[in-house]
Amino acid sequence: MASKDDGDEWLIRLPERLEHLRDIGAREDELDLDFSLRSLPDLERYLTDRFEEPEVMDQDEDAEWIIEGAAAYVGEMLLRLAGGHWEPTDDPRPWHVPPIHADQALALPSLAPLDLVLTAVRDRTGDVFERQYADWTATVQAYRTAHPSWSPTKQPTPLVDPVPVVESEREYLARWLATREQSFPNWVARYGQGTTWDFSVASLAVLGALVLRVTPTLEAFHAPEQAEFVEGAAWYTGESLRRARNGHWTYRHGDPEVNPYGGQPYVRQQKDGGAAGLPHLALKTLVKRHDPQLLVDQYEAFMA
Repeated sequence: MASKDDGDEWLIRLPERLEHLRDIGAREDELDLDFSLRSLPDLERYLTDRFEEPEVMDQDEDAEWIIEGAAAYVGEMLLRLAGGHWEPTDDPRPWHVPPIHADQALALPSLAPLDLVLTAVRDRTGDVFERQYADWTATVQAYRTAHPSWSPTKQPTPLVDPVPVVESEREYLARWLATREQSFPNWVARYGQGTTWDFSVASLAVLGALVLRVTPTLEAFHAPEQAEFVEGAAWYTGESLRRARNGHWTYRHGDPEVNPYGGQPYVRQQKDGGAAGLPHLALKTLVKRHDPQLLVDQYEAFMA
């Protein structure tokens, strides 16, 4: 189980990479990534057609998105088959895709989907993904035969696995948004006088510097006496994203120490699979990295 300081970098990148790969594949190759078994050889064919030689990957401006997206897709396919979860990681580097772990009942070793993708491009056999899927299928079927009441348990992947919204989540979000909007004038009077808070990207740069002045350390950021400041800053950050992209606020129950999309409101673009902005996590990361420009960077990524 992830701790508060375990990384969420991959779980944040994964839905965006997956959606980008779907967009590229549908536009360029009529590639339908619908999580069906037939989609695995189709995806592998697309990769080998696009990267005729492994060396050309570095010359393709979309390579990072495509390779990480393919690893995300293959990993999700295997997790839907055998249950399990992605390993937590805080490594933000491109092409850093963590391994997956199947349901522990299966006693399968961890598997690196990125290695499968690179092997498919390098070896060009056309059946790397199918063979791995078949291997895990055999293990799942054998275990199910021996334990008929068993079924694999998959840790939901945020923004990829559908989870119904419950009424208590809607109520929490409505209360939080109303409280934050009503209290924002007091927040400005206490923390932000002399600044034009117009939800612009320029104001996010000012907010980044303000956050480091008020909460220069993670200890200060998490201190109960700073909760009102942090909540106001999170609302303003998310509202800036929402207004820029005509997005919407979302809230799901959960523990943000385990799931970056749980327990704290965040913003989604309107379109299905659109980018997400996680203001609480962005603020915490800003303090952790001591980077006042991080909110601007998130804004630009959300707008891309």
